[in-house]
Amino acid sequence: MFLAQQNNDSPASDIYKWFAEDLSIILSGNHVIIGKEFAELLKNKQIKDELLSFLQAADFNISDITVRNIPYSTGSDPLDTSPRTVPMLFTSHKVYNDDGDLLGQAELPLTEESNGTKRILYIALVILDAQMHGNHRTILFDEFDSSLHPELARTLIQIFNSKENLNQFILTTQDVQLLDNPIRIDQIYLVDKNFQGVSDLKSVFDFSNPRTSGRLDVNLAKKYIEGKFGSMPVVDTEGLMDILQEIHKGTYNEKTKE
Repeated sequence: MFLAQQNNDSPASDIYKWFAEDLSIILSGNHVIIGKEFAELLKNKQIKDELLSFLQAADFNISDITVRNIPYSTGSDPLDTSPRTVPMLFTSHKVYNDDGDLLGQAELPLTEESNGTKRILYIALVILDAQMHGNHRTILFDEFDSSLHPELARTLIQIFNSKENLNQFILTTQDVQLLDNPIRIDQIYLVDKNFQGVSDLKSVFDFSNPRTSGRLDVNLAKKYIEGKFGSMPVVDTEGLMDILQEIHKGTYNEKTKE
């Protein structure tokens, strides 16, 4: 496809452009990196104000965000002494005394914030970036609920599924309770693995009674836990306990020999 778009093949160019410009992927994990494009985005006062309002509405105590260019060295070439900088984000928090009086502001590098704070800030930046560029993007969240408070995760799903949203959100999660958010049954897919380890994607809509397919008040989490949709992991609890007991015995025997 890359070779085709390099040769100005129109369909290939459209596909390449979609992946490059209209698809955003938010990976799971603790290492959230705010790239240069988002640092540039925060130089726009309107965007910065929207981001701060978003964070404060989500109950994050961040009063300001500052972008600074921090010197760094690659260390790959000791003879290369040319100055290099990398944009880094710093968050400001209000500081109070024991009586509740405001003492001032304290600044903290984003790298030292909690994983939940870093993740929600990145999510907000992705949404605002899509808004700035006309929306109609596809935004994929891997392990959506990772490091997010359940109430905040539910609120975000309501925002994603609102009429005001013009982007497509695809979320992966293992939080069963998120199934009972106000979303349509045909929006929910489950992944099941067969004995060969091959994943199979299936819609909850296919398991539903046609009379209730459009309802939002069906307790899907309960049905899932009851095994009505399959996709439940088969965990050998007794086998795991036996393994732990064997490990304990082996450790105990080694210690007694000492």
